[in-house]
Amino acid sequence: MKTIAMYDVTGIQDFVFASGKIKENVGASIIVQKVFEEYLNEVIEKACINNCRTEWNQYSDFQICSEPELQAEVLYMGGGNAMVAYQNRETAINVTKKLSYEILERTGGTLKFAVVYQNTECKDYLNDRDELLKKLKINKYRMVHQTPLLGIGITRQGDTDGLPAMIPVKEDNTQKYLSKSAYFKRKTWEKEKKYFDRLLPNTTDYDFPLEFDDLGQKKGENHIAVVHIDGNNMGKMLNQLLESDRTAEYQQSIQTVREFSKQVDKKYFSAMKCIVQELADGLKTDKLFYKKLDPVVKEKKLLLPIRPIVRSGDDVTFVCNGKIGIALAEEFLTELDHHTILLNDSETKLSACAGVAIVKSHFPFYRAYQLAEELCKSAKMKGNILAKMENVEEIGNWLDFHIVQTGISTNLNEIRDKFCQVPGMEPPKELKYPEYADMPEMRYKQYNLLWRPWCVAGNCDEKYQWNAFKAVYNEFEKEWKRSRLKKLESEMTRSANDAEIYIQECKSRGIKKLPECVRSSDLYRGGQTPYFDALELLDFYVTLPKAEEISHEN
Repeated sequence: MKTIAMYDVTGIQDFVFASGKIKENVGASIIVQKVFEEYLNEVIEKACINNCRTEWNQYSDFQICSEPELQAEVLYMGGGNAMVAYQNRETAINVTKKLSYEILERTGGTLKFAVVYQNTECKDYLNDRDELLKKLKINKYRMVHQTPLLGIGITRQGDTDGLPAMIPVKEDNTQKYLSKSAYFKRKTWEKEKKYFDRLLPNTTDYDFPLEFDDLGQKKGENHIAVVHIDGNNMGKMLNQLLESDRTAEYQQSIQTVREFSKQVDKKYFSAMKCIVQELADGLKTDKLFYKKLDPVVKEKKLLLPIRPIVRSGDDVTFVCNGKIGIALAEEFLTELDHHTILLNDSETKLSACAGVAIVKSHFPFYRAYQLAEELCKSAKMKGNILAKMENVEEIGNWLDFHIVQTGISTNLNEIRDKFCQVPGMEPPKELKYPEYADMPEMRYKQYNLLWRPWCVAGNCDEKYQWNAFKAVYNEFEKEWKRSRLKKLESEMTRSANDAEIYIQECKSRGIKKLPECVRSSDLYRGGQTPYFDALELLDFYVTLPKAEEISHEN
């Protein structure tokens, strides 16, 4: 009986974002990609003496069920997980042992993976996959959270990640001490410097920065944005494709999974490349946009104020100049909304949600990423609940953001409880779907000062559509003085009454009313306001120039 193994890398975030050095972040991200793309394949080929098939994305068939001489065949790889079919359980376990050693050697023991096995007769792929996913969930739940062994009183900490220093290196004529993990990440980056170059318009005129300070900063404006984007319901989408034909042969189901993985990766790559191209075009042709971002030029190359960190299937993370984080996330989601997956004679629209954390450039990077991830989950939760309430399949492409003005290190809910409720004002009602009201993921807490998350693209309630936000933002920019907007923002955090008094004062000075938002100019609706979101982004929403908007100012 054949054996299928499902592998899943765990603790990716801890591994990739352990330090605030871009070289190490990118190197770690590449290592995660290589765990299956390279390391697993190498181990399989050695263990099976090349009597295997590892180039899964080049095959249109699945042979191991009918070829007893074939020892192993990769079903698919992607998104930090992989499935491999083996001729027997013994071979599968042997490969796993060798892969464990390989990862230990290449990461210093700071990256881990989970693996589960399922015997199969190659008759019902969907059932085999479901069983593997159940086992994997249990396996990961039971895994002991391992903390790296820290140093003792006579050892030195690594300069970048706090782990015991093991390797001295020279950097900018300064002696540095790195942990084994940090050293491997840097060595990987040095070998794979061009890993993300396919995203650049060209490598002659452009490059990506290697330091956060090179993301285009002016003195006193050193904010960066960490953007995390994650696809909506990808597992559910794949299950629906597989379940659409339960009578499909094993080989056909595997081909569906392979094609799905390839198309998702291709579409997300295309969306990422698109926003990098738009950014480069804007800097090249719009002088005002260039002046606002003030990009760095090194070795005659323009350093684009964006740095991809993770790009794996539907999982994307990049860091950029703080002023364009919202705009780049907006453009990514808008572009993705134009893409579909065509499989089994059906067309499925892609969607995703984004979280944007805007922080000072020397804010702890791991915490900034965690915040971006929490924001992405917040956007997904609101989209999911509203889709249930409106009885629609599509969630839409939602965006949530937060600007860190102090050294806050608590979680998103605690931050918003403290800073986003107006003193003396009743909190707005939770968003919840009655049928699932007892499920935490189906209850979304709302705040007086926040209308966000906003729906950038897709089928969603008009009052949450991004165009409504942009209409408010643009009218504020056009009709109101910056000093008055900053004063209004301050008054809104004090009390609803103080804000209303200030609005009346503005009216007496010639400003008629607040900008209209979805056919209303009321400051609060149901205990919430749509205006504070726009006020917060006054210094952090520089849009990408469109061809018809190019400025040629000196």
